[in-house]
Amino acid sequence: MRLGFVGTGTMGAPMASCLLDAGHELTVYDVRPAATAALVARGAQATGSPAEVARSSEVVFTSLPGPREVERVALDPSSGILAGLAAGGAYIDMTTNAPAVARRIAEACRTRGIEMLDAPVSGRPPTMTVMAGGDAPVFAKYRPLLAAMAGNIFHVGEAGAGCTAKLVTQYLGYTNFVAALEGMLIGAKAGIDLAQLACIVPLSAGASRDLRQHPALRPQRYLYRRRHPRHRRQGPRTRLRSGARGRRPRQSRTSRPRRLEPCPGAGLGARRLSGRHQDPRSDGRL
Repeated sequence: MRLGFVGTGTMGAPMASCLLDAGHELTVYDVRPAATAALVARGAQATGSPAEVARSSEVVFTSLPGPREVERVALDPSSGILAGLAAGGAYIDMTTNAPAVARRIAEACRTRGIEMLDAPVSGRPPTMTVMAGGDAPVFAKYRPLLAAMAGNIFHVGEAGAGCTAKLVTQYLGYTNFVAALEGMLIGAKAGIDLAQLACIVPLSAGASRDLRQHPALRPQRYLYRRRHPRHRRQGPRTRLRSGARGRRPRQSRTSRPRRLEPCPGAGLGARRLSGRHQDPRSDGRL
């Protein structure tokens, strides 16, 4: 089948590679031409715009940073996918997109006689999970293409439903991550060895995917020692940041952050724990 792929970055490139492995003809486009080079070396054809990809394809896939990029790439009247895709073709968006944007594009496709699925993913190809929204017959028709890239494929409802399912999984993932951090913080305040706690929790009722996979929650993260004062000597990089040659801005003893480093086998040492974590947020909007 003649397929197109727009957005061959971190996720798009391996998905497109799976389609080549399955024996399909592939036309590709990315705003960074270098991102298509590996695929072109394997036999894909590179073009200059999403519309050109669509003119050469029966089905076009996208994997883009977010809703704004999807809307522009799909609907631009001169260079967008719908400007080049013929009636009877199909558009499958695999971006973590906003449900409202997915529904708006699905309606634009419908008026042009083009089939569409919103099919965001979780994980990495070829074993990732796909959550598809769109008409059931359309999903059944293009499921074999999705199966070339994913190990778990679900049809979850009408247009926009796939994006909603993905946002739910993101919300739950971030919630689990924050809960895991809070649990470790409670342990730290109680004086428990966090390296031991990080080993115990995955084997107990508090088991969490984050504690198994996230670098910030691995046991060795909590094995550290206070750095010796000689490690705090002035360096060229510090002098440039401070703006004063040979001098380093002083910090009060209470505000100075402790430098942490992995130290397997050393235990916690001092029990105070200093650090910062960000509140993860999803870009998607319901």
